[in-house]
Amino acid sequence: MAKSSLIPGLAPASCSSVFVAALAWLLLTHWSFLRLPYHWDELGYFVPAAHDLLTTGALVPHSTPPNVHPPLVMAYLAASWKLFGFSPLVTRVAMLLVAAATLAAVFLLARRLSGYRTALLAAALVAVSPPFVAQSMLAHLDLPATLGALLTIYFFLDQRWGLCALAATALVLTKETGIVVPLVLAAFTNRRRFLLLPLLALAAWLVLLRTSTGHWFGNAEFERYNIDQAAGLARVPLVLLRRLYQLGFANFHWIATLALLRSRRHPQGPVFATLIAAYLLLHSVLGGAILLRYLLPALALFYIAAAIVLHRAAAVVLLAGLAVCNWWNPPYPFGYEDNLAVVDFVRLQQQGAQWLAEHHPDRAITTAWPLTDALSNPLGGYVDRASASSRWRTSSQSRGNRYLPTSWI
Repeated sequence: MAKSSLIPGLAPASCSSVFVAALAWLLLTHWSFLRLPYHWDELGYFVPAAHDLLTTGALVPHSTPPNVHPPLVMAYLAASWKLFGFSPLVTRVAMLLVAAATLAAVFLLARRLSGYRTALLAAALVAVSPPFVAQSMLAHLDLPATLGALLTIYFFLDQRWGLCALAATALVLTKETGIVVPLVLAAFTNRRRFLLLPLLALAAWLVLLRTSTGHWFGNAEFERYNIDQAAGLARVPLVLLRRLYQLGFANFHWIATLALLRSRRHPQGPVFATLIAAYLLLHSVLGGAILLRYLLPALALFYIAAAIVLHRAAAVVLLAGLAVCNWWNPPYPFGYEDNLAVVDFVRLQQQGAQWLAEHHPDRAITTAWPLTDALSNPLGGYVDRASASSRWRTSSQSRGNRYLPTSWI
């Protein structure tokens, strides 16, 4: 007798085939990026926090200011480094494994909703989407949170409450804002006991953080920047408009938005629409930085919904547009991690750090973050060691005029 699948209606061989195909695609398309040093929040928080867990077993980091983000992804990275060694290569491959699982989850959820062809299109849309392509190799929380969100939704729709509770728990221990998913889903059922486990898990983490740091969110500066300043009444509507643009228009998304507005109502449409709206509102009220990666779970649902309603010609144009946007930069300020511009930025910093280490190893360098961390922290993969005689300082605009051009060497 064939083994039963954890996913009803799909054989184990099919589950593994989707994952293997996705992993092969990701390794092929990211092969030249696998040894990139760490970027931005990887360098500033997630890698140091995971390294603390690896070396000391500390769930709350001490080599970098702690914050509210739960430790599941950091534990996963620490376990990967324990098995295969600490290096950017191991980190990149570990995150690509999560990305492959995410593509498989997109396929499974879309197949459950609308069949095999829709599932293939949905997975293809996600696979070439610029934020997914960039984030699939970066040690951030939002791609693993997308995997947790998709699995939570899948098991909810299938009414497998135990698995739904476990997936939701993994989600909130990946990123605290993931609690919005089970809370929204609970509004669509009378079976709400699946909420208990993720709520308890998140509460336990917050209590541990409060006990260790004296702050519910890890440190006062994090709370001030991401909650107090972010929730200003004048700011929220403007951020919401930008979020709507990121989701519904940028990267040729307008093609999908038009198709969705003209489509018939799907039975699960209200669930998807409410989840997407909840993510948009949540990340318009919270978070000092308006980063596209925060919307990855909503984007995955958006692509699944689009795959259900798009005609073939529109789907081809959208796929092509998404692919092009991996290299085409918009004519306005954007986050380098929104597409493959992140690779150019990291390589530029890498070249600068190597030149400075070779030609001026004992000079004090005045520069801006994140290059300050790249130069001062060997964990970043930019320098072998920080020179003991150098003082890495971040320049501010207010005092920038005091420096002559020759002092920037």
